[in-house]
Amino acid sequence: MKILGLDLSLSGTGVALVVDGVAGERWLLKTSADVTDMDRYEYVARTVVGIIFGQDSNAVVDLVVCEGVYASRNLLTFGRLTALSAVVQYALHRSQIPYSILPPAAWRKIVFGPNSKVDKERLRTYAATRLKAHLGTIDVERVDLNVLEATLIGLAGWKVALDPSLLPARTRRKTKSGE
Repeated sequence: MKILGLDLSLSGTGVALVVDGVAGERWLLKTSADVTDMDRYEYVARTVVGIIFGQDSNAVVDLVVCEGVYASRNLLTFGRLTALSAVVQYALHRSQIPYSILPPAAWRKIVFGPNSKVDKERLRTYAATRLKAHLGTIDVERVDLNVLEATLIGLAGWKVALDPSLLPARTRRKTKSGE
């Protein structure tokens, strides 16, 4: 099974192919600061679709897994990331490519275990010590953090594809009447 992990970012989007649970090809999609947001979004969406259909890699993927947009203190950044995510999701939808969204806390729990508290600062260390069998040729200390996260998101998607029970259960909201 071939899973494409995406860590969407305004400065450098991480893209990584995970084949049968092992990291494969990976890309860092960087754009210059002087391009408009719409040009940036279009570039990322077109490149991702090109990778999926084998134009930039040697494999057509089975599933794309994107990191969900996190809440940011900067409302402008949050809005721009949400727009980037929407454009990429729309491109995937229009191309009839199956995709799923995993929130940051969810993919970290799937990859590192339900009781782990891995943050961005410790991500490299945890990946190097706990996921050696899944990292392939990645040098955890030198790879861009966005690419490493894309790999881990792809790995989480692969694990969920094998065992859907790994997805966090959604809690039902209770109303005031207790229903």
